[in-house]
Amino acid sequence: MRRHIDRCWEVMRCDEAQTCPVYPDKGEICWEIAGTMRNNEAQKRLEKQAMLARQEGRDITEQQLILNSAAKPGKLCKFIERYGSCKCCPYYLYAEKERKNMQSPKKYDAF
Repeated sequence: MRRHIDRCWEVMRCDEAQTCPVYPDKGEICWEIAGTMRNNEAQKRLEKQAMLARQEGRDITEQQLILNSAAKPGKLCKFIERYGSCKCCPYYLYAEKERKNMQSPKKYDAF
């Protein structure tokens, strides 16, 4: 039986359904869809885009870069400004903990 992981808007008590890039179908893996996860590949891509923008004489913010690379242009998780990275978001930490709990076998005390 598969355990249910609450969706991000349930845990974060978010009411931004109209502007959410993952609502209503991808709330369990929002960091994969929203384009805001900071990993080596995403960070390199953002740095390259920023460098190219500077060479062209454009002053572009990190949020604008993220919006340009997001899965659904024009939509961005409202919590990215607060936490800076999905890895710092309370929902990401909750979901990772739940996934680990689902994967580890239950241990029973032997009598």
